[in-house]
Amino acid sequence: MNAEREKIDFDVVYIGGGPANLASAIRLMQRAQAQGVELEVALIDKGAEIGSHAISGAILNPIALKELLPDFKEQGFPMEAEVRGDDFYFLTGSKALRLPIVPRYLHNEGFFVISLARFTRWLGEIAENLGINIFPGFAGTELLFDDDQQTVAGVRTGDKGIGPDGQPKGNFEPGIDLMAKVTVLGEGARGSLTKQLEQKLNLQDGRMPQVYETGIKEVLEVPDNNYFASGQSTVIHLMGYPLGMDRCGGGFIYEMAANRIAIGFLVGLAYPDCDLDPYDMFIKFKQHPFVAELIQGGRVVEQGARTVSTGGFYTLPELAVNGGVLVGGCAGFQ
Repeated sequence: MNAEREKIDFDVVYIGGGPANLASAIRLMQRAQAQGVELEVALIDKGAEIGSHAISGAILNPIALKELLPDFKEQGFPMEAEVRGDDFYFLTGSKALRLPIVPRYLHNEGFFVISLARFTRWLGEIAENLGINIFPGFAGTELLFDDDQQTVAGVRTGDKGIGPDGQPKGNFEPGIDLMAKVTVLGEGARGSLTKQLEQKLNLQDGRMPQVYETGIKEVLEVPDNNYFASGQSTVIHLMGYPLGMDRCGGGFIYEMAANRIAIGFLVGLAYPDCDLDPYDMFIKFKQHPFVAELIQGGRVVEQGARTVSTGGFYTLPELAVNGGVLVGGCAGFQ
């Protein structure tokens, strides 16, 4: 569709309103202000507001946050709970066996349970106060390139007012071309623009293929006398049923504030059974006697799913090209 599009010039444009992009934008503005450099920075996100696409319930290691915002608690950091300890269970078909040793990488004591939605909204407010132009409700649909077709020059946002037949309606508005010296992609795992860039510039050459999991998560309100009321632990890691020993994946349950818990299940996308349904596995996981007792009387207040990159170091694509940078989930960092 040929339409005259407005062009707006920025120094840096961020695509995606997740924690990686917001933290990067905040750090950039901190450095610029410290050196007396004026920058025009924009961040777009497809959600109606920052945080609307973030699924609540996550564990945050605060090491990077302390460097980014040393006074983060004084600035209203939205913590749900501080991790007191971790429990690790192996589920059989009917029982839960508490394992005496928790693997080192599952030790989260002293970390924070957060709501990703609240956390990203909080970062968004800090970013705006630093002068970053945040535009929610704008999805990037196409990367723009210089004449050499090798240098990223910006991003085009989607047209609005398109009918089901693909034709413009009366309220049609063409997308905007946001031009930038540097474009930062932070759109999560398997982002559409990231795939465009990887294919065009062969960013995966010499790398192993990325590995993915499907994660399903819910936030539940539970009764006062719940598992975490004893105060012994904040986080539960679970493996075994219903996946068994020949499929990758497992579950987790986190304590949150106000008698809420986050419960989730991940299934590695490497299973040989084409009929396996990750959501069906999640339901079976919730119906296990141990888990069912933990969530008994609970009410689902939030539900969502996402793709998770789990391939590790040797699957990371080339992270920087002329005019472009990959961060966060779309870069393979989790």
